[in-house]
Amino acid sequence: MPKKKLLELISQRLFALAILTIPISLSTVIWQNDLFLQGSHNTYASVGLYFNELIIFSAFSTGFIDQLIKKKHISQKAFHGIGITLILILISILISSNKLISALSSVHLLSGILMIYMIIRKQLKINTIIKLFIATITIQAIIGIFQFMTQGSIGLGWIGESLISPETSGVAKFNLGSHTLIRAYGTFPHPNIFAGFLMSAILLSETFKANIKPIKTTSIQPILITALIFTASKTALIATLIAFLIIKKVSLKKTIPFIGLIGLALILKHETILQHETVQERLEYLIISSKMLLHSPQGVGLQQFTEHMQSFTQIKLQPWQFQPVHNAFLLIANEMGIWTLALTIGVISKLRNIKNKHILGMIAALITLGLFDHYLFSIYQGIILTGIMIGILIQVKTEPTKSG
Repeated sequence: MPKKKLLELISQRLFALAILTIPISLSTVIWQNDLFLQGSHNTYASVGLYFNELIIFSAFSTGFIDQLIKKKHISQKAFHGIGITLILILISILISSNKLISALSSVHLLSGILMIYMIIRKQLKINTIIKLFIATITIQAIIGIFQFMTQGSIGLGWIGESLISPETSGVAKFNLGSHTLIRAYGTFPHPNIFAGFLMSAILLSETFKANIKPIKTTSIQPILITALIFTASKTALIATLIAFLIIKKVSLKKTIPFIGLIGLALILKHETILQHETVQERLEYLIISSKMLLHSPQGVGLQQFTEHMQSFTQIKLQPWQFQPVHNAFLLIANEMGIWTLALTIGVISKLRNIKNKHILGMIAALITLGLFDHYLFSIYQGIILTGIMIGILIQVKTEPTKSG
């Protein structure tokens, strides 16, 4: 086999492996805030290097060398977009009060950018990427269902599964009647992140079902939806429902009674909900974010929100309360400056002219996730999910495929 073909094949295999291993949460901590050096761990006050990142960098390196040898080029728009993003990341490092930590954390964003780059330069065919993504998340869905049914870990710690049980402190749970149940994790660090991937796999399988005939969407969607329900992620469930309404997978007429019941329950429990500890914390994070943005509209630097948040509240924050604001767009503004948020909104506004309702549904779902959670920008797997979905959306826009 010629060396050129061999290099191309290696880059393709590595990229496929990178997609398949996204859920594997194996990582090593390379920095942690002094506050958490007594044995506890806070994802938002530390920087780690993931096994999956090493594969992404390897896939990019071999693909880039192959591209140089063959003298291939990506579009100018994509090149400029990636260039602007890298400049904004560099600015956020330079303005940071802890440049080393911001620089280390920028590796996650760089991984997300490389994922976009490899998708739009067609290192693998778009249909292959979607099939691999749906396949690996379907496996995760099966893992999550078993976790929920057994109410505990299923012995996959060697690929990053968290040690979970109803009795374990710090595990995400919900109450059902008099029972406390753990939420499905898969091998992701949190059920909400798992839910974001499940939602994306559901929408991709629905949008591109004409392109993925070897995968029977009628067989896998029930598995994905069941696992999504078991994550008990309200934001992801609502985002999926919004997307289904847009693509007319479900009827608004049939959905109104359920929406009405939820609305009535919220009205009846208005005071109880507002007094709930989780809601109070999220409202406090919004206040902290607003004060921080007014004080530092240029941003405080990557991975610096939790480092600065105590300065913007009179409440003495407990170690577990050091979390980003639960809004990815505000977090972007807080860490990378108001101009980065303005640019992000500008890019999203340009998508309003897309007429394909399936694509609009996916965009609406991702925006919903971003409005009510932070992991699309703050946690490694979330950043990679953002990269994959942006890459697919760009590729579909420039090279339409069958959908619906």
